[in-house]
Amino acid sequence: MSAFVSPTFRIPSSGRTPPRCAPRATALSPTSKREPSPAVKAVITRLREELPALFEDPSTADYSLYTDTVTFEDPLNKFRGVSRYASNINFLNSSPVFTDAKLTLYDVAVIGPQLSTVRTRWALQMVANLPWKPCVAFTGQSDYVVNDEGKVYEHIDYWDSLEDSAFFAPKAVVDLVSQCKPGRISPLDLGGFELLRRTAACEVRKFGIGDRQGVYLKPVDRQDALKVWEVTPDRAEGSNSCTVDLVAVVTIDSKEMSSQFLDRRVRELREALDTVDYATPASEWFLVKNTVRGRPIYEVWHLLEDANADVNE
Repeated sequence: MSAFVSPTFRIPSSGRTPPRCAPRATALSPTSKREPSPAVKAVITRLREELPALFEDPSTADYSLYTDTVTFEDPLNKFRGVSRYASNINFLNSSPVFTDAKLTLYDVAVIGPQLSTVRTRWALQMVANLPWKPCVAFTGQSDYVVNDEGKVYEHIDYWDSLEDSAFFAPKAVVDLVSQCKPGRISPLDLGGFELLRRTAACEVRKFGIGDRQGVYLKPVDRQDALKVWEVTPDRAEGSNSCTVDLVAVVTIDSKEMSSQFLDRRVRELREALDTVDYATPASEWFLVKNTVRGRPIYEVWHLLEDANADVNE
């Protein structure tokens, strides 16, 4: 399990709050000389160490970081109590509905005028117990509000895929169900990748994980005079193959493919990327066809010069 987090605390430079019904926190100026209390620093250390482990082996999880009456809220759930909190994690990792949950922790920061809220950025994936075993994945941020005793008494999740993550969000149900349908690519496919962002506009994928520098694309076909590429395990010499690491991706309907349609989709994707500060688009893009569990899937891949998974970016 990878965790791209700094060994020390930091205060994010941006003051934006993930969309919700109302702002919940305001980040301090980066020039502020204030530091979080030792209790908050201890919470940061424990979250870094324990969050991924909660999903790796829930049976050994230690919930002493949370108050007995801790409250939790995300677009689909709202409850109180540490026992309910633990049951929810077990439900995602090992239940008749979901198994094999994995949390990737990307960043941790202290926010708020009182420096009493710890915000994390993460990616969460789990396998739905359906015959075709779809992988459901989300990216987002979490706020952990800490009391004077160094205990978390409130945990609120924000999903990148929703404009408003307040409970109860009908669009969250649609988002979840849509990921369970056959014919989509998940972080378990194409040799595996890290999902840095999954928004309503696109996914940001990082293929250069572990010892791998990326994935190889090779041209295999043409569609309406456009070159079609596919992922190949090895670089094909002499076939104009290329290596790809960071991409922004949108899935398209093969029935709608044409030069005009794809140009419009690329333009829309580029315009969406121009409005964010977590990804820098390059100029190249590819029409990629892959076959996953016997189904052909077409996607537009827009190369990125850079991308991050930082808090508040």
